[in-house]
Amino acid sequence: MKERFEKLNQVWGAMPSDKKVYLVIAVIGIIAVSAGILSWSGGGGSMRVLVSNADSKDLGEVVDIVKASQVDFEYSESGDSILVPEDKVRELRMQLAMKGLPRSGGVGYEIFDEGNFGISDFVQRTNFKRALEGELGRTISAMDNITSARVAIVLPENNLLLSEDPNDRPSASVYILTQAETL
Repeated sequence: MKERFEKLNQVWGAMPSDKKVYLVIAVIGIIAVSAGILSWSGGGGSMRVLVSNADSKDLGEVVDIVKASQVDFEYSESGDSILVPEDKVRELRMQLAMKGLPRSGGVGYEIFDEGNFGISDFVQRTNFKRALEGELGRTISAMDNITSARVAIVLPENNLLLSEDPNDRPSASVYILTQAETL
């Protein structure tokens, strides 16, 4: 390794001064162009879903909040989702939660799309219940003449022994808003 540095030093010493200047300018130019390309491309940051399957009124309010935060965003191909840079998702979701947005849509099975290594059993069960409620709400909302639906599920704790108590059975409450009620 020492021999290579000595050889490089000899080549540098034997080079005329005008060629040294051109070489230094070329190296600085290459570094500047590389840095420019990396900063222009954004370093490969990806867009993530901020809100999905929300109605147009909620999407309008979400877009207003995202614009006020001066964050770049995109619409999904289907037009019912908003995508933001991955590093801004958590911050924007907190802002939306403080304002109670979105009011429609609900979370579904996409809650399991992100890898949550080390998540507790309690959180996993809670996420499953939320996903089930959201998917049932979406399914009911997709029916004709139904504007929105909200589902609340009560699941008893899993026990090894089955109980004869009727209060230990799963139950659900469903709130439905029809088109006739919204007129």
